[in-house]
Amino acid sequence: MPAFAGAGGRASAGQTFALGLAHVAISVVVHTAIVLAAAGFGGRLIRVAGRPWARAGMAAGLALIALWLAWEIAA
Repeated sequence: MPAFAGAGGRASAGQTFALGLAHVAISVVVHTAIVLAAAGFGGRLIRVAGRPWARAGMAAGLALIALWLAWEIAA
């Protein structure tokens, strides 16, 4: 057990609450950053989505993901 878990390897209610609160706070910050980054990227993607090179790139990305999934399922 980690040293912060308290005597006997059992976490106290305060430790459990503090670690849970830290987990939720970090998750909110990370997910907010992901959403804001995606919103910014989405605007740029809409402007170039109709161009042939962008469509080819997105198709290649989908094909690579399909191959990766097939590889993982077969393994």
